Amino acid sequence: LVQACRELEVGHEFLDDNRNFVRISMAGRFYYFINFTTPFGRPDILRICRDKDFTYRLIKDRIRTPETRAYLDPLCREEYRKYAPLPTHRAIIEDMAAGLRFPMAVKRNQGTRGREVFFCRDRREVAEAVTSIFDPRSKSYDYVALAQQWIPDAVEYRLIWFNGEIPLI
Repeated sequence: LVQACRELEVGHEFLDDNRNFVRISMAGRFYYFINFTTPFGRPDILRICRDKDFTYRLIKDRIRTPETRAYLDPLCREEYRKYAPLPTHRAIIEDMAAGLRFPMAVKRNQGTRGREVFFCRDRREVAEAVTSIFDPRSKSYDYVALAQQWIPDAVEYRLIWFNGEIPLI
């Protein structure tokens, strides 16, 4: 953020000693960035952005995206179990292995920075990934696991889109 502000000659200032709280000034307005949060977004859009399955469903027909399948933990909270189409973790593991080619990525639906993301070369590794993601004792438990077609990447791009523009490149 700070590098982009410098390159674009956008005014900015740090509001804390650790440089985690930044105020920028653009077009006479102030925007606040705190750690990894941005001031761009309504609550519904932020929810979509945090949920990899929702994001996939929203963009898959417009942006080339690896095939992704979502699986609800059949042992999740009782009131949500009726939405789990597969009754056991074993059934989920089998469906993942039958539905996508190896290798594949298995990851939790929410979360960042590659936590609980598994590169799976076989059914055994898929089972380990599902067991880890659906472990209710884990602080990184997620009630939705994703299986995703593996596409080796050469470069990864990320951007911020705001009001029909990319304000920070």
